[in-house]
Amino acid sequence: MCIRDSSIAIIGRPNVGKSSLLNIMLQESRAIVTTVPGTTRDTIEESLQIEGLAYRLTDTAGIRESDDPVESEGIERSRKVWQEADLTLLLLDASNALNEEDQTLLKQCDPGKTLVVANKMDLCPKKQPPWLEHLKGFEWQPISAKMNTGSEDLKQNIHLHCGSGLEHQTEEVWLTNLRQQETGEKALAALKRAKSTVAAIESDPVAKKELNWVKNIFSSCGTCLQAKDEDAIDAATAISGSGPGYLFYFAEQMTESAKSLGFTEEEAQLLVQKTILGATLLWESQQVSPETLRKQVSSPGGTTLAALNHFQSENVGESIKEGIQHAYLRSKELTS
Repeated sequence: MCIRDSSIAIIGRPNVGKSSLLNIMLQESRAIVTTVPGTTRDTIEESLQIEGLAYRLTDTAGIRESDDPVESEGIERSRKVWQEADLTLLLLDASNALNEEDQTLLKQCDPGKTLVVANKMDLCPKKQPPWLEHLKGFEWQPISAKMNTGSEDLKQNIHLHCGSGLEHQTEEVWLTNLRQQETGEKALAALKRAKSTVAAIESDPVAKKELNWVKNIFSSCGTCLQAKDEDAIDAATAISGSGPGYLFYFAEQMTESAKSLGFTEEEAQLLVQKTILGATLLWESQQVSPETLRKQVSSPGGTTLAALNHFQSENVGESIKEGIQHAYLRSKELTS
């Protein structure tokens, strides 16, 4: 059976922190770090152990246009490593907007094989990078190479992305599937052992470690929020699990309204889809309550307020709350 290490390429524009990331992940000063862009002019490859498995981690030269023949050669080698990598870590500066070099790299990356690493989170005033709206289809991981925070979570995310790092022969596929099955069984067992209260978990180092392990698994699929008890899980089901259905129902009514006003089915869906997407991005970027945003977009005596006043007179808000309560009670019935 032919086994190889999974290859991971660290890419990004010059001076974004690639070499610093390599050093903190290896826990040694393997790459030279300076404030001068273009310090790394060749690839640096090292082996990294995560959960007992080996990964080939390669720091690359900052990818940009250069007239320097030595730097240009390093950039070409970096591109080759990038193309052949199983997983790409695209490093972006969380404290600043994307520049032209960042945007070019992002466009060239495959979302299915790329993990965006948001470095310099310690300098990010809003605790979220200003460029999140550009990451459609990409998963991202916050870190601070300078403060040495987030590297362990990043390692776990790498491990979850790359699996066992085996070649794709029949035996290897079987071994990968077996490992995934074992991982799932361990996660389920850890969840069962962690059914006690949050306070009990926090005071038990073993349970806390298992809980963090489960969080890492679920975080690879999206945002992970810890429920304090089983009632909170039922509540989360009513809000988040069933939530897309509520939004699609509202979108359905908006689409039908658009059609009744003369738009085609295609035009109506496009209008509603982009409206919901734009509102979501606005909410994510503003980090304020939906009530605040509603007031901001509702001009006195305007069209928005005319519709909202009608909704309120028909108790639409109360109907939504009652519907969610029904979903919550049904969730409790199904889990009892």
